[in-house]
Amino acid sequence: MPSRSALSMLPRRPRRPTDQAAQPTYLEGCMKILHVTEIVKGGLASHLDEVIPAQIARYGRDNVRLIAPASQMNYLSATTNSVCRTFEDAQVGRLGKTLRLAGAVRHAVRDFSPDIIHAHSTFGGVATRAPFRIGFSRTPTIYCPHAWSFAMDVAPWKRRAYALVERMLLSVTDVVVNETNEERDLALAFGLSPEKLRVIANGMAPEPGAFVPRGLAAPGEENGLHLLFVGRFARQKGLDLLLEAARRCDDPAVVIHVVGEADDDYDPTANGVPPNVRLLGWATRSDLTAYLMAADALVMPSRWEGMPMIALEAMRAGLPIIANDIELMRDIVTPDTGILIDANDPDAFAKLLSTLDRERLRTLGQGARQAFEARFSVNRQVDAFDRLYSEVLHG
Repeated sequence: MPSRSALSMLPRRPRRPTDQAAQPTYLEGCMKILHVTEIVKGGLASHLDEVIPAQIARYGRDNVRLIAPASQMNYLSATTNSVCRTFEDAQVGRLGKTLRLAGAVRHAVRDFSPDIIHAHSTFGGVATRAPFRIGFSRTPTIYCPHAWSFAMDVAPWKRRAYALVERMLLSVTDVVVNETNEERDLALAFGLSPEKLRVIANGMAPEPGAFVPRGLAAPGEENGLHLLFVGRFARQKGLDLLLEAARRCDDPAVVIHVVGEADDDYDPTANGVPPNVRLLGWATRSDLTAYLMAADALVMPSRWEGMPMIALEAMRAGLPIIANDIELMRDIVTPDTGILIDANDPDAFAKLLSTLDRERLRTLGQGARQAFEARFSVNRQVDAFDRLYSEVLHG
């Protein structure tokens, strides 16, 4: 059997042709779309890098725009600068950023005259829709929260307050796009109107872009079990839970590789990490693809999520997912694609890490790839957006 280092130098599968032929054909100029976001870093960059180029191919470069924070444009790799308009977000707090983004949206509506505004994430949604509540003329608006604010692991009164804001803004929103059925069910549980809720799963191209193969194993670790964590070091992502489980893991063959960096003032690695953990820093998307190809599984101990793009990238690479057993992950991680574990129980989490079986992970990885091919095509996602835009514009 080839060594892990040899295997890590090869993609898991040959590339497949894209399903471009299945795309509907549109005339340039028939629709103008303005994407709006207050954050890019992380999974949202991957989402935009999939959707926006696909929409440019359909509608033409002059008919798609993105408004995003100037300080985070470097996280986009496939979305060209020619369609981007930025707002200055340096040295201002959350409120200042939201107000600046709201101003940028008003300028773009005046100069670009979009048919549809597609707002992303909580504060992108607030900046886009709040002006409509105080009398500004309204452009048809689609809103995708990419994980509800009231899904956060915070005090119950805060969750109720966040839900109240979302209900107030729903009156000036045409459609809210949820990424999973579980996300929609959560919105219903917090009182959002079912008439405006839709479910459209995220998608990706069938194969990743170009990358340079690189291994994860250090000398002497070639036969180890290499697990990958990817994400901001925000409390949401649960890296602190994984580090505690790693401290208690008694299998010396298990090595955990962490891709990411500190988020604002929160850094669970600040006081050091266990010896079985490797910190790799932030990675470009091409480097991330190489890491995924070299790993045995992706670990996602998140406290809350929507439909994380890194999960789809892992499934595309044929990796199983080991995830915290939260409701919003159960639509992605099934008995055929990965393993759910209570990440808040460090002993149980450590025991799972210590008893992982490579053959089982390989079988789950095959199931993950099959699920990706069946459910998570970017063309399927963009087709669904097209139908949704037409519904909003034409009824």
